[in-house]
Formats: sequence, C-alpha cells, structure tokens
Amino acid sequence: GSRASRLASASSLPSYRRLSLENIDMGAFAIPPCGLEHDNGDGEESSSGSDNTPTPAKHTPPCSDQPPLERYLNIMIDGCQHFGVSEEYIEFLRNHESQPRPTAGEFYSFGEPPEGAPTYTLQEVEQCDGRDGRPLRITFCGRVLECSLDRNSQDWTEFVEIHEQVGHVGELYISKVAYDPKYGVPELLEDFTQEHANYLEDLMWRYMTFTGLPGVWQPVGCFEQTYRA
Repeated sequence: GSRASRLASASSLPSYRRLSLENIDMGAFAIPPCGLEHDNGDGEESSSGSDNTPTPAKHTPPCSDQPPLERYLNIMIDGCQHFGVSEEYIEFLRNHESQPRPTAGEFYSFGEPPEGAPTYTLQEVEQCDGRDGRPLRITFCGRVLECSLDRNSQDWTEFVEIHEQVGHVGELYISKVAYDPKYGVPELLEDFTQEHANYLEDLMWRYMTFTGLPGVWQPVGCFEQTYRA
C-alpha cells in the first residue's frame, strides 16, 4: 500500500520515509537500535556536538558500537513475558546495557507560537488538511503546528495523505508509531500526561531533524489542551 496507509497501520509501525521499526528508532530517537551482541570495547560513543543539537550529519551510522535503546529492550522484555520465553533470557535483557530515554530536561520542542497568535479548536485544525490551497496543520502539546513544505513537493503530498489516515493530533499517532511501554498508548488526548506529550514531541522533533526536514513544522497558534495528572 501507500506510505500513508502503512503509517496509519499500527501493526506495521511504518513512518514518514518508509523506514522499518529499527530505522525509526535510529532516526526518531537519534540513537541506532543495535543488536544485543554489543561489545563494551573502546569505541567512542557518538556525540551530537557541543550545542547538543542532533542533525543528520552528526548521527552515528546504524549498528555502530552502541547498546540498544532502553525503550527497545522494554518492548522485548514485555514480548518475552507474554510469549513465555525463559526467565533466564528475560533476566539477561533486564540486565543488558542500554541507552536511556531522554529526561524531561533533554526534550526538544518545536517552539512557541508568535505573541498574539490565535487559539484554534480541533475542528478548525482538522479543516486544515492541505487540500485545495488549505494549509496542513496538526496539534502538539497545546500548540498548532503548520507544515512549511513546498506544496508541490512529494513530501508535502505524502504528509497530506498521512494525516488523512492518522488525524491531526500529534500525540495520538506518534504514540502508536513509536510505542513505548513506559507510557502506553492512550486512546484520548486528555489521557496523556504532560511528560508523555513532551516526550512524543521530542521524538518527532528528533526524527524530522534526522531525516533532513528540520523546521518543517512551525508553531502558528495555540490549542487548549488538558493533561492527565
């Protein structure tokens, strides 16, 4: 099927640029999910630079000398427990070195809208579907983001198709594409904690930067959002 239909399918967990789950991890989370045969040798760990800003050129190539992501291991542990894998192997996974999730102080954001920017309802955002000259907009963390891609580009067309499938609420679809057992997959926007929402925005920001599309989503307005305590 199309890229958009594959993204909309939670079972296949695709992403914007036809990437597998492994490459989504590499891109969205700025760290490659290498296998469990990690060797704690003398290889240098990758650095995102003195400004701590991830860019495509600064990322380590896939499957370099890096342990797997903490999130990735947690998913494996849950799967092993569900399917009755030996406790010995589960314990091996629990004790395996991993790259920890970013903390709240390390989260990236798309920024704040200009002073005096309007507040939109979800219905108004959903009407901005990128068709017939309309802008393409989504909500994320109490803000409205607008896609700044060239309307004649292939990326624009694919983003429009994607959001026809997954909707216009960033938290609801990124939580499915980038499932994390720590947070789960809330069905309603009001069931997200602020930390979870900020974590998902960080994932999307890193992914867009990694794939060479930084600055694609620009904050243009506000959105009234409540969070679960």
